[in-house]
Amino acid sequence: MQWFKQIPGVTSLASARDFLDFFAVAYQSELLAGRELHILKDFHIALSQMSEPAAGAPAYQLAAQLLGQAYQRQTQPALGEHSPLAVYQRLRPSRVVLSSLWESDNEQ
Repeated sequence: MQWFKQIPGVTSLASARDFLDFFAVAYQSELLAGRELHILKDFHIALSQMSEPAAGAPAYQLAAQLLGQAYQRQTQPALGEHSPLAVYQRLRPSRVVLSSLWESDNEQ
């Protein structure tokens, strides 16, 4: 992720809105509200999975593309289904067979 930190001006960015403005990613303010952390976490994961950009590929354009993709993913309906935040991961439904909760007569 060192390549990303070498983009001039990127280290001074603080909010999702700052990042979206800096990388010229179009966004809707009403969709951004309440999803900034999700977008930034998704963007961070995408950056950490990237190796150095190919020779001749501008780092700025690659970062802008990854941020745009993170924004698109995180502003879709049903945020809990695709959010990278752990709080949503533990809320995934699980199933328990009702009969497994009943005490059997043999266990008395």
